[in-house]
Amino acid sequence: MKQIAIVHEILPVEEIKSAISDQTWLKQIIVFRYTDSDNCFAPEFFGERRIETLKKLKRDMLVEVTYSITARPYDDKWINQVSGYGVRPMVALDKNGNPLSSYVVSEQKSDVEPEQPEGGQQ
Repeated sequence: MKQIAIVHEILPVEEIKSAISDQTWLKQIIVFRYTDSDNCFAPEFFGERRIETLKKLKRDMLVEVTYSITARPYDDKWINQVSGYGVRPMVALDKNGNPLSSYVVSEQKSDVEPEQPEGGQQ
């Protein structure tokens, strides 16, 4: 699935150790807010390569998130898992991860409006 969303919170990278082997994995959760409501979703991203691409994300950045939702039974309940596969900023970034064009996310509404350049002309 693909979803346009706003970066709401960036959680720290965790190192997950296997219970049955010496393997370890990196995991990071990013909380995204839907653009049309205050509801959020939080996919888990696994692997060094995927997590490396998340380093340029900043809070309130407008992005396209690629993810999947799966469900499985566990102890007579159903457990949902949200797995993240990619995040693409909706604005161009410079080499330091800073937006080349400014976008402001309204706190009262969830729509994204381009910031007016000096002089009021675009």
